[in-house]
Amino acid sequence: MGSDSSQISTLRLDKKRIKKIVEAKTIMPTKTVEICLNEFFGLIKAEIAKCSPTMSKDKKQSLYFSKMKRFIYTAYTNLYEMDSKFFDEPLRQYKKDLQGLENINEYVKGLMLNIRATYQSVYLNKQKDFALVEKYLKASKSRLSALNANEKALKALMTQKEIELQNLSKNSAKYKDAEEILKKVKRQYADLSFELYSFRDEVQALARIRNEFEQVFFERFGEILQESVKTLEKGLLNILNHKAFSLDYDLWSKAKQSENIRQFFKVAKIDGGFSSKTYLKYFLKNLDENKSSEMQDDLRDILKYLEKMTQKDILILMNKEEEIEHFKYLIELADKDYVVKGFTRPFSALTYCHQRDFDLILIEYLMSDMDAIEFLEDFKYELPQKIDKTQFGIFLDNPTKREILRFHKIGIKPFFTPKSVKDIEFEEKILSILKGDI
Repeated sequence: MGSDSSQISTLRLDKKRIKKIVEAKTIMPTKTVEICLNEFFGLIKAEIAKCSPTMSKDKKQSLYFSKMKRFIYTAYTNLYEMDSKFFDEPLRQYKKDLQGLENINEYVKGLMLNIRATYQSVYLNKQKDFALVEKYLKASKSRLSALNANEKALKALMTQKEIELQNLSKNSAKYKDAEEILKKVKRQYADLSFELYSFRDEVQALARIRNEFEQVFFERFGEILQESVKTLEKGLLNILNHKAFSLDYDLWSKAKQSENIRQFFKVAKIDGGFSSKTYLKYFLKNLDENKSSEMQDDLRDILKYLEKMTQKDILILMNKEEEIEHFKYLIELADKDYVVKGFTRPFSALTYCHQRDFDLILIEYLMSDMDAIEFLEDFKYELPQKIDKTQFGIFLDNPTKREILRFHKIGIKPFFTPKSVKDIEFEEKILSILKGDI
């Protein structure tokens, strides 16, 4: 009863506005399709901003999130079980943000799966008169039901009174009273029928107006929605890929500082540094044979992707072949996907650089034909387009300020390493440089 009286009250309060809509035979939009969609996607973008306040150090670096996500989360969980102490708040936040962005991405993709529902919530529900008509039509159901029930009851009462009147003698005292009662019931029935049919006509008219309005902007809405979703999805995937790199980068940067994890890698004989790639190789090697072949194929596919992504080309320029072979061995020990090319003659190395790009060039400071400065001056002059894409390292013990400034004057800031460097230190330095840690 409370619900019905509330709805009837709503009908009375909105009657004037409803009458104007019926007379106009249309609903006037409160906001355009463009405004509604801009407001809607503005809220989504605000949520995205909350989940991506920080990006990776180098925004060019990213991981293919949709391919990598399962293994990144697996590595995160496994490393946490080995040593939870290094999982600080920033690292936890990276994972939380990544999952938040993933949820937003799934939500955005779902917008196109049921465009009608999206249209209803994003556009139609923002139109004041449309929302009013919807509310009015909903409330009308109970009133129509009540009017129909009352009409049916009055009709039955009228039939009953007619029968009673027919059974009375026209000359009897009761006849006149029964006749008055019947007339009264008939008037009530006529009034109720008029009210019912008038209200039914109004409801039907409003339903037609509502349905017509619903169709008018649907096509336009769908077109803009599709384009907006496409643009947002592209941007979201880009952010997800960078965020995935950030999580993976921080996870392994901190994991390698854990004594527990270093010990685990040592005991498990996992070489090639601390990374998802080396851990995945170990993971595949020790995978339960009962695991589905589909899962194994997926993991091998991820490994191929990581091997291709982390492949680096390195050039070593030194006076002696045996020294080149020594450092080549150490680099390949650090990561088997690093491809190393060695030269003892600077001119031959420079000529080869015209044919191939290198991620890192290691040069002995004093060569027989020219020194490292002269080589880099020629490299910069002949291959200016490659200078920013290449990292440089110089084999030099205890470089002086003057020697360092000579490199800076030609616009190159190499890292320095002595030839007598310990093997493990050299491996870690090369890995850190190529991963962007230095």
